[in-house]
Amino acid sequence: MITPLDINSEKEIETFYTSCHKRFVRYALYYVNDLHTAEDMTHDALLYYWEHKEQLTEEIDVLGYILLSVKNKCLNYLKHLQVEYEYNRKQADLREWEIRRERCVELMGSGFRFDDIKRWKKGSYLSLQPVGVKINNIEDYNSEALANSLYNGVGQFRYKNCVTYIEKPNPGWTDKCYLYPIPLKQTVLNPNLVQNLGW
Repeated sequence: MITPLDINSEKEIETFYTSCHKRFVRYALYYVNDLHTAEDMTHDALLYYWEHKEQLTEEIDVLGYILLSVKNKCLNYLKHLQVEYEYNRKQADLREWEIRRERCVELMGSGFRFDDIKRWKKGSYLSLQPVGVKINNIEDYNSEALANSLYNGVGQFRYKNCVTYIEKPNPGWTDKCYLYPIPLKQTVLNPNLVQNLGW
């Protein structure tokens, strides 16, 4: 067993590191699977030992202590990578969501929304049930259809200055809508054509 008393000078630590360097790197490589990163973890672990050697007792096994330090630094590195990956993924999702939302707003009424939904494979967006719309004053809306939907037939509006709930349920999305059906005429002309799934 190698104790801190056996490695108490820069010359001794250099000799120790040279003899055990490959072993430390192989151990780190088992965790991080990258030679350059394994080298960094090994150097950091040895530096950590040198900075804290005065706090260690004489019974400490230096080899085991540094190996444990290498392991902890590798695990911390992997944990940091995981956190960084999750953060970047969430940021990418937010950017993508904002781009799609902005396209929906700017091209509203242009007839692109359905094709966008199919292109993005986001039919689930259309499965969300709208809950209602707030009508502050029906007189502000010059729409007979809207007025009829909010009128109870006895001279009073059903809802005023509140949320009007949509009573018709959303039929939801079916995956067959990602593809158009093949026209019947084309299947007659070419019997080898197979109709898209669901149509």
